[in-house]
Amino acid sequence: MAPDCLEKLSSALRTHPDCDVAHCRLQAEGERAGTINSWWQERSLFARSSRSVMDCLHIRLAPFDGLLHLYGEPVYISVTQMLIRRSLFERIGLFESKWGSIGDFHWGMRASMVANAIYVPNTWGGWRQHPGQATDHAGLRTEEHRQKIEEMIVDVLSRSRQIVSAKVLSQLRRGWGARFRSRSELLRDLDQLPNRKERVNYLLKQMARLSGAAWAFALSNLGLYKSHDENFIIPLSEWMINGNKRRSSCRPVQDACGAWFLRKTR
Repeated sequence: MAPDCLEKLSSALRTHPDCDVAHCRLQAEGERAGTINSWWQERSLFARSSRSVMDCLHIRLAPFDGLLHLYGEPVYISVTQMLIRRSLFERIGLFESKWGSIGDFHWGMRASMVANAIYVPNTWGGWRQHPGQATDHAGLRTEEHRQKIEEMIVDVLSRSRQIVSAKVLSQLRRGWGARFRSRSELLRDLDQLPNRKERVNYLLKQMARLSGAAWAFALSNLGLYKSHDENFIIPLSEWMINGNKRRSSCRPVQDACGAWFLRKTR
């Protein structure tokens, strides 16, 4: 990590006692460092949900990051990016070993459902990539991995009764879980196609099958097919803004999050 990383993260927590987590930029090391750093800055779930505040000191109000995990992706990539108050571990417990090397997804979702986080952009935590690390053997992007992610999401939602109302929790489990999952699968499939023509053809086929995720994607992102590396996802903030419309299915998330959840600081 950067020499000043712990100093800046601890200072942010002292200045903002309402936050239990401070985190910073990711800087990977190793053969794939350039690819990983570019992905984190442009296409990670954190980047896609941050947009205009990506390079600003800002507070992420719970349960925003917790609900972002419904996409099936972690918001925090490495614990080396984070400084966590001991009281948060006392509050929600430690990492659970039953999920193996991807169990940080489970703890990260549990934590971000209840804890505000402050993002500190002017320092970084390192992430060393090497062939023998546990995540290389975790079967990422396999059906087994997807099932584990689903199990972790369901487990965290089942523990969230004190955070969101029973009605909202029920809607999250039934409707929003499926909506986020189908959107995530659509984006994954699009990302695997090699060029614009194939992505457009795939999207049209899904729309012809009346895929809700495909129609929502097309209506919201028309004209954004620029390159294979383009980021297409609509952050949760925009789902919430759209939730102001009458009878919107986005209402459960809007109710769960409250008002705005990304707050710039000076």
